[in-house]
Amino acid sequence: MPHTRATPYLAAAFTLVIILMLVVAVLGWIRVEALHSQMDHLTQRHAEKLDRMHRMRSIVRERFIRMSLIVSTDDPFLRDEYAQEFGALAREFMAARADVERLTTEPTEVALLEELRRLNALGTPIMVSVVEAGLEDQQELALSVLLDQSLPKQERVMAHIDLILDTFQQAYQQALDELAQAREQTRRTFLLTAMVATLLIFIIALNVTGRIQRQQEDLLSQVEVRRRAEALLRETQEGLERTVAERTAALLETTARLEDAQRIAGLGHWDWDIEHGRLHWSDSIYQLFGIERSGHPASYELFLEHVHPDDREALQQAVKRALADDAPYRVDHRIVRPDGEVRHVREEAEVTRDEQGRPVRMLGTVRDITADQAVQQQLWHLAHHDPLSALPNRNLFRAHLDKALERASRSGKKAAVMLCDLDGFKAINDRYGHAAGDQVIIHTARRLKESIRRSDVAARLAGDEFVVLLEDLGEPDEAQQVAGKLVEAISQPIALASGEVAVGVSIGIAVYPDHGETSETLMAGADAAMYAAKAAGKGSIRLAGD
Repeated sequence: MPHTRATPYLAAAFTLVIILMLVVAVLGWIRVEALHSQMDHLTQRHAEKLDRMHRMRSIVRERFIRMSLIVSTDDPFLRDEYAQEFGALAREFMAARADVERLTTEPTEVALLEELRRLNALGTPIMVSVVEAGLEDQQELALSVLLDQSLPKQERVMAHIDLILDTFQQAYQQALDELAQAREQTRRTFLLTAMVATLLIFIIALNVTGRIQRQQEDLLSQVEVRRRAEALLRETQEGLERTVAERTAALLETTARLEDAQRIAGLGHWDWDIEHGRLHWSDSIYQLFGIERSGHPASYELFLEHVHPDDREALQQAVKRALADDAPYRVDHRIVRPDGEVRHVREEAEVTRDEQGRPVRMLGTVRDITADQAVQQQLWHLAHHDPLSALPNRNLFRAHLDKALERASRSGKKAAVMLCDLDGFKAINDRYGHAAGDQVIIHTARRLKESIRRSDVAARLAGDEFVVLLEDLGEPDEAQQVAGKLVEAISQPIALASGEVAVGVSIGIAVYPDHGETSETLMAGADAAMYAAKAAGKGSIRLAGD
């Protein structure tokens, strides 16, 4: 009779094990589905946020280009068109920013977006003033505000957008890591439960086997129950494994999309395990460096081989400082691809330390900024050169003059400023039109450059007014000799489509330090001398104070 009383308990225990396995299987499936849904939602939100932020970054650059075009063009219709495009870009920027703010809930990211809004609020009035000044033909004022105020504001906005992008990426990576941990925990829980259940089944089977000899019916019944339980267990485990495999494949696909997004953005990431000496590069880095992944395992030495030799020492010092001071670093440098192409990249990284303060890991990104560098150089050239003659403009000339006076002060030699005003230019403009006048300006600029040394500077101030800077002079007579060459060269006839024309030039000269020791006094002296030359007759040369 003890066997009869024990049989229901064994059956109940076996039933509980089956129920436990069913519950674990269902909960595991639900948990995996939840993780998959979270991962899809997270990836979609992250992709949308990145897309909007990159659009905002592009709009900031395009708006600055529109401002530069408004300032640089003389065509009022083009200025109006650029102004309309400028306004349309502003509306696109606000719409993109609103989308990002709608998708952002993390306090840190919200704070960064608020700071971006504040920077935009500070920069917008300045940009509007540049556009308005450009539309009102106040080109010098517009250019001054553009370079002195709007450009620094834009650089701050671009840097802040880059910071937001990095923060989004870090938050996204952290969320992916948490989901991966949750998935691993789910797998471990299921395996542990399956092991416990298997152990219980084994114990029950031993009890049943011991009672087989006394009751055949009980044996057959218990065997049948065990077979059903094992079949259910296998089916449940196989289903869960298939689900996990499907979710893993989806995760790999999402990771591949992220790699594609980084490749399109010219961005790659790396992970340096300092403690174990292992370095991982994303596929985007291999593509950026022009290196095949196969046969080229990532290493710090391989990376340094492709850094431009002139930038290598600065980069190594930045890495050393980061490892020593526990501070993130940001370095712009050049890389040399295997085909010899040189590209500009921006590298950013931060260090992780253990409890003893020793560096154990460094995470970083490498972004291709070659196009950004080219745009910045083009904008700098547009901002500092006259678009018609290609000569330096007033602002760049003043910078050259200030540096020349510093050199002259140290060397004890003289420098001269020659202010040149064309004679007869207005008559040509009135008779043949502005196109012919532009050709005269271009020919005059070329003759100025051909008549002076490579170390000297010729610039166009405005209209038909030019200025020349001479350095390393011994006596003022040397400047007068150069002025004579300029008068002779510029007075030569110019062949135009409408006919042959000729202009003269009146030149006023001020010498450092005889006529002044500052840029202002020299320019004023040369201006006064130039007016005296104009009064003396076409082709005259006058020295300040004469």
